[in-house]
Formats: sequence, structure tokens, C-alpha cells
Amino acid sequence: MGEKIKLEQAKFFELVALLAERIKNSEAYSLDTVPVKIFAVPRGGIPVVYALHRFLMNFNIVAFPHEADFIIDDLIDSGATKERYDKIIEYVGTKGKTIIFDVLIDKRTVSSPYHGEWVVFPWEDMDNDDDEDSSALDIPIRMMQYIGEDVDRDGLLETPERVVRSWDMLYGGYRTNPKELLKTFDNVERYDQMVTLRNIEFYSTCEHHILPFFGRIHIAYLPTTRIVGISKLARVVEAYSRRLQVQERLTQQVAKAVQDALNPLGVGVYCEAQHLCMIARGVQKQNSVMCTTALTGNFLSGTVRDEFFATVQKGR
Repeated sequence: MGEKIKLEQAKFFELVALLAERIKNSEAYSLDTVPVKIFAVPRGGIPVVYALHRFLMNFNIVAFPHEADFIIDDLIDSGATKERYDKIIEYVGTKGKTIIFDVLIDKRTVSSPYHGEWVVFPWEDMDNDDDEDSSALDIPIRMMQYIGEDVDRDGLLETPERVVRSWDMLYGGYRTNPKELLKTFDNVERYDQMVTLRNIEFYSTCEHHILPFFGRIHIAYLPTTRIVGISKLARVVEAYSRRLQVQERLTQQVAKAVQDALNPLGVGVYCEAQHLCMIARGVQKQNSVMCTTALTGNFLSGTVRDEFFATVQKGR
């Protein structure tokens, strides 16, 4: 993301005027007796559409996109919003109706002065420290609108704030450096047997469907000159699991972190988890459990590997 660019009010209305001209020059607007119908994409398209009244008289605002001749938004960033409305446009097109999607600013255009920049509209406070939080609130709001909910009903009024607050814990791993968690100590006793911490419960989010997966991780290592406090192993699991993840990578990351911090003779990590993307949707297999393993050093040998899995089994 680039620097913040404040869109001054004069420039905003200049862009709205250009948008109005595009609408006037369209075939849909050539109807003299019937006002065109415009749908404002929540939330960004709403102030844009109301500003169109300064330059465009012959239109009505409609409540549903499939009723519209034009779908208007403030900007195109990643294009995800446009893609969603394109599906509606494609569907009504099969019924013989044409809908045009248009925006004030298309940030995808390389020649645009707003390409790759963070545009701040006149009604937004550029210096407000809460801007980022306010933008984040739009995400659950638009999600609820997309699935067909009334975001103004009593039970949902505080939901966006609760969702955003929950992200602090669910994705708190991005703010943690796992390497800083593994404080090690001299192995004064020269302990040389397997150290195992079983049944570390974890909660993570599948990056493919943004749905939870959760389960247990078991960690073992064969110490050399350094050992680690067992709570730190659990904290490393937290640091990597509280992110968008796939189970295979999570398992490998935990093993590598322990290997790098302790330089032991070997590390074994075994992870078992249930995935809501498989339980609550898709094939809907309620009792499915995915198991992944990451082994290094001596844990690749038969004897140590067998001892590790036997220890894990005892704790299940």
C-alpha cells in the first residue's frame, strides 16, 4: 500500500462529473421518459451516488442491484467487489437486461494517479488514528450484506466491532516473532533423552476458506547443550497457529523453530486437526482428522521415530 492521498472535495466532484457524463452517454440513459435506475454499492458507492444529483437529474436509486441499470461504487481496488457484482450482471444479461458497473476511481489502472495508493475521500479523516479500524469494520459489514443479512437489525449492530476485536486473538500470531519466544538454557545436567510435550491444543484458520481448523500438536526433541522451558514450546505453537495457515506448513514451522533454537540431535512434531472447511461444508465428513508430521535429525531413524509415536499415542 502506498501513501495516503487525500481526495479534495473539488477533485471528488470533478470525478463525479466525469462519471455522470459516462452515464449520460450510455445507451441506457438515452431513454427520455423513464429515469435510469442506479444501485449504490454499500458503503463506498452511497456518497458517490448522492453526489451524482449535482450533475444528473434523470435517475432513481434502487435497493437491489438486479433492478439497476447502473451499479456504482467509489473505487476498484483488488477487484473483488466488482467480480461479485459481475456475477449478477452476467445473470441478468441472460434475461436480456444490461447492467453497467462503473466507479469513481479504478486503482488497477497503471496510468491512474491513484494506482497502488490509499485514497482518502473528503468525508474521511486522514489524520484519524481510527481510520484503519473504521476500514476494517467494512469487512464484516459487507460480508453480512453479501449473505443477505440486515446489518441494521438490533442483534447485528455491534457485530462488526466484535468481529474486528476477535481478530486480535485469532490472528495475533502476526504480531509475534516465534524466534524471540524460545528462550533456552544450558543443559547443565547433560540430559540426553527425549523431551516431549504432548497435547498442545491449538486453533488456527485455513487460508483456503478462512474457516477454523483446530486440534493438538505434540513436540519432542533430543537435547544437546541447550534445553527450553516447555511453556515456550506452547507459545511457539500459538505464534504460528494464530495466522492464516495450512496444517502442513504449521507443522514444519514449529519443527524448524525448535531445531533452529536448540540445535538438538533431532525434532519430532506431530499434528492432528479437524477442519471446518471439510466438516461444515464440502464433503461434510464430521469425524475426519488430518495428521501431519515433521521430523528432523535422529527422529528420522526407526528407533527414535517409534519411541516418539509411542509416546504420542500414550497421551491420546
